[in-house]
Amino acid sequence: MTDIKNKIEMGMKLKALHDEFCPDFEPDWENNSTSKYYIYLNNITNKYAVGFVYDFCYASSVWFPDMRTAYKVCNILNGKTRRGTK
Repeated sequence: MTDIKNKIEMGMKLKALHDEFCPDFEPDWENNSTSKYYIYLNNITNKYAVGFVYDFCYASSVWFPDMRTAYKVCNILNGKTRRGTK
């Protein structure tokens, strides 16, 4: 049950950070030429990292408009940056 709780809490953190940095952003899945960025946990390094796709959606992902914003969120999650520094 703890694993499920942790996943829910992380999803809520990601959504809150999305709303803080890019509240109006929704990916345009009709446009296959623009990148869509998401955050994932690298199980080898145990750090959050940035991934991107062009034309498909992971069902439970929170999306960010650009790599810069996605890396800001990763740095916050990895403890390298404090919240509130846009």
